[in-house]
Parts: sequence; structure tokens; C-alpha cells
Amino acid sequence: MLNFVNFEQCCLCNACSSICPVNAIEYNLEYKSFYYPQINIDKCIKCNQCRYVCPAIQDTVRILKNNFPVSYAARTNDCDALFNSTSGGIFFEAAKYVIENSGYVCGAVFDDDFHVKHTVTQDINVIKAMRGSKYAQSATTAAFRKVKELLAEEKPILFCGCPCQIAGLQSYLKTVPEHLILIDFVCHGIPSDKMLQKYIDLQEQTMKSKVVSFMFRNKKFGWHNSCVNIQFENGKEYVKPIIYDAYMKGFLQNIVLKESCYTCRYKKLKSGSDITLGDLWGAEIEFPNIDDNTGLSGVVINTEKGKKLFDCLKIEKYPCTFDQIEKYNKNLSEPSKKNERRDAFFSLAEKTCYENAIKKMLQEKHINILKRNLRSLLRQMYYRIIGQKF
Repeated sequence: MLNFVNFEQCCLCNACSSICPVNAIEYNLEYKSFYYPQINIDKCIKCNQCRYVCPAIQDTVRILKNNFPVSYAARTNDCDALFNSTSGGIFFEAAKYVIENSGYVCGAVFDDDFHVKHTVTQDINVIKAMRGSKYAQSATTAAFRKVKELLAEEKPILFCGCPCQIAGLQSYLKTVPEHLILIDFVCHGIPSDKMLQKYIDLQEQTMKSKVVSFMFRNKKFGWHNSCVNIQFENGKEYVKPIIYDAYMKGFLQNIVLKESCYTCRYKKLKSGSDITLGDLWGAEIEFPNIDDNTGLSGVVINTEKGKKLFDCLKIEKYPCTFDQIEKYNKNLSEPSKKNERRDAFFSLAEKTCYENAIKKMLQEKHINILKRNLRSLLRQMYYRIIGQKF
């Protein structure tokens, strides 16, 4: 580990490896499934740039100026974009606007082996691949460097990432020019790439086929009933509600998150982003007239630059209060709390294997599946009977 930061502080933003002039930062120190940066002393020239750029030990917390934040409920008018986006499709609309005006977009995509990485593009098809949440640690070193190169050429860029990546990019760049727009999202925390790969291995063993398509939050049964949807080479399909899927249980129950996520410094809109996006949870209560279960975004505008971009988007917009968004999105203001079973999970994973730990501690038990299916059947029967009475 770098000698100036510990596992609880390091957010794996990749600012240190991005700035290193001799590529001496290597990610080969494993801790609870994440790979942390170490200095290759044979390459290091002792310039200390990695220390100076680290957002964990620098003053990278930003405070909003007067008149902000400004909040909206919003969604795209594009039905395909809405279905293929996690919530209301606002990132896609912003990204599309930027490339239509000769800019670039940097966001997270899956590579061919379902590792998550940030990439820079002007291609609408790549932007479509950026849609949808990807609940795994993203590699950003190459993307940070490309962003810096394009900014030097005065190219407009939209960068979208989690709050600590926003902070890391700003620290790496030192100054944020007017032609860089920063969008983050309400972040619950981040599982590791290794965890995702082990989960995919388990699914491929079960289905006896390779994964060809993966969505963490598919809207097949509606936004409020988001499902993990995995397509396999042999034509089989895995569909399970996120609250029952093993990987998403580990995520939602705060078992497999990165160590620094539990003490995140960038809550309360302190990352320095221009816009913060998230699911508009509680829409069925706060906005029943516009919630049709297709997806709504809570949009928090943090800067004048963010407001200018948002005002240009031709989308459905409904002014609301910040409190209406925060009420059902506690991660806007506070980190996820560490699950007391977390240490037991990683202890089992390291003693046996991750696949075994996932099966033992996260996978839904057969008896619970039977109970859930029975409850669903009884519920369907009840509504049919009620329907017949009316």
C-alpha cells in the first residue's frame, strides 16, 4: 500500500496511477477482494506526485455556492433510452447533447469480459453502452489521461463517475476548466471487480454457458421491480429481482463494498460535481401523478455550469425540493453502514473460495424461494378473485 494512505482512506480513484510519470503505481495488493496501489520501487523516481494528488489526504471537499442545489424530478422522452437506463435516462440525454455539440463523453462500460472501465467517446453506440448502473469498481487511469489530453485541446467533455472518482479527477487535473462538466450519482458504495467476476463464474457454472449480456437493473417488470438480467450464449436467461439476487444482496446489504465507502467524504454534495443523478425513490408517494413505473431520476443541480447544461435538455422536468429526493435517498447525505457479517463473508471467501462464500452467505435458500413463489401465487389468486367480484 502507498505509505501515505490506508485501506480505509483509499477510494481507488486512480489519480495516483494517472499522474505517475513513469507508471510506477501498480494495483497488486489485495485486500477484501479489491486491488490497491503499490509503488514499484524499481521504477519510482521519488517525485511524490502520487502523494500530492491523492484526494484522500488533500482538501478535495467542495462546498456549494449560494442558490444551489436546485432539484428536479426528470425523465427522457425517448422510450428506448428510458427502458435501457437505470432510472430516468438523464445521463443519456446529457451525453447525447454533448456529442451533438462536438464534445466528448467519459463514462463506464463493460469490456468484452465484463470488467468495468471508463472510456472516452463521441460514438452514440458507446454512450448507449454507458447506460445502466454498473455496480463494480471501474478502472479510470487511461480515461483520466485521455480527458486531460482533450481538455488541453479545449475539447468539451462530460465526465460521469461516482463521487470519489469526481474528486480524484479534479485532484489529478488541479484546475477544472469551464469546458469540463462533471456528473456524479447517489452512491451506495462500490463492490470489487473480483467479486463481479466470481459471481459471473458462478452463473456460468450454473447455466453451463458463457455470459453474453449483463444488466444489473433491468426494467422488464418495471422500474420499481428492477431485476438482474443475464443472457447466456446457449440462449438461457437469468432474471431475478435485485433484492433476491446474490450479488445485489451483497451490495444492498453493505457486505461487499469498498472499505472507504463506509466513511465516504463526499456525501452532502461535496464531490465538486456539477450535477448529481439518482433514482427518484419514493416517487409513488411524492409524485404519484407522474410515476408510471418506467423510471424517474432525481436531479440535483450543484453549479451554474450544471444548470446551463440541464436547461438545454429537451426532457420532462418537474421542479421539486432537495428534501423530496434526499428523503428516500439517504446515501445522498450519509455513507452506507458496514454490515456486521462482512468480516465473516471475506473470512469464508479467503479460507475456501469466493464462489462458496457467495453460495453460503448471499444466495437465496431454496426454502425461501419456495415461500416467495407461494406468496406470489397466493397474491395473484387473491387479485383474480377480487377482480371477479368487481
